[in-house]
Amino acid sequence: MAAHVVAVVFCAYIIYVAGPGSSLFSWHPTLMVLAYMAAMFEAVLVFSPKSSLVPQMSHHVKVTLHWSLAVMSALLAVAGFAVIFQVKENNNKEHFTSWHGLLGVVTVGYSCMQLLGGSAVKYYHLSSRVIKMRLVDLKMTHAVSGVAAFVLVTATLMSALYSNWVAQRVQGIAWMACALAVSWVGLVVANQVVEAYAARLRPRGAGK
Repeated sequence: MAAHVVAVVFCAYIIYVAGPGSSLFSWHPTLMVLAYMAAMFEAVLVFSPKSSLVPQMSHHVKVTLHWSLAVMSALLAVAGFAVIFQVKENNNKEHFTSWHGLLGVVTVGYSCMQLLGGSAVKYYHLSSRVIKMRLVDLKMTHAVSGVAAFVLVTATLMSALYSNWVAQRVQGIAWMACALAVSWVGLVVANQVVEAYAARLRPRGAGK
């Protein structure tokens, strides 16, 4: 439960600082934290035996929630990307000139690819005609890829904390709290997937 609280507080604080509607740019941090620290984060924790908000739901319902949240995350991320792209265009500035910008475009692109991978798992009866991989292996590949996606998310959010926009608005203890929140959420996601698939990755006979 603590992870959910940390994510919600972080999102609320960044949205408060951004002041959505105060400018076109204000929608960029707003949409991005909702995409990754809210939608994508909750999409992963749906399956967590310890942290899921819907632990009593059936696996089928959890899969539907996971996929719905993943779609929402991708849509919000693309919208956030479109906003910052237009802001740069309006101000005649070059695109992707900072580490945050480069990581950001890679993260959004990878997130969309991850959504396609999840769709292949969800609709395996169709994707199996093209993807010659067992469903169990496809699920594991999707899960491991999900960790890679959230590593990119974590790196992108951390780089954002070093941007001029954040430096002018978030300082001292508040900045440290934000950095810890991003790191904590990243670790929670990685741990969730590792715990779920560690037993499957362990060679047969290990530990006997």
